[in-house]
Amino acid sequence: MLSELDAREYTNVRDLSLMLAASAHDQDAFCPSLPSVIARLNPTHLRTLTLGFSLFRPTNMYWTFVAWPALDAALAALHARSPATLVVFRMAFVPAAGLSETLTADVAGPLIENLPAALGAGTRIGVRCDLFDQLTGVALRQGALRWLAANG
Repeated sequence: MLSELDAREYTNVRDLSLMLAASAHDQDAFCPSLPSVIARLNPTHLRTLTLGFSLFRPTNMYWTFVAWPALDAALAALHARSPATLVVFRMAFVPAAGLSETLTADVAGPLIENLPAALGAGTRIGVRCDLFDQLTGVALRQGALRWLAANG
């Protein structure tokens, strides 16, 4: 369980990837402990934090899978402790969802709206949308990384 992870113990980690999967039926936050784990990170050597979310399909996406105000505050605090750390949101969808040319832009807008403090503090945040095979977890097609800006 992520909530049991003592992130302070991992002082030499340079790249940390947390991959989280949503339930197809539950629209509530599926990882309420994520902001507190980020808040407890020792970012001494941390260069990249990748937050991966398996979300099934992008259409009619519910943006309740994370407690956004708490995550925004945790990312802003992480930036204050380690300004060089990059944050990448990797949104993974099943093949039936398709990977349109505008998907990353469609996902970027709500991220910008939900992360005003982190972006306003200057946190370098990127987003990438991928298609993945549910059975194997292998990426079938990777989208391009798009860097977010506080002003859109």
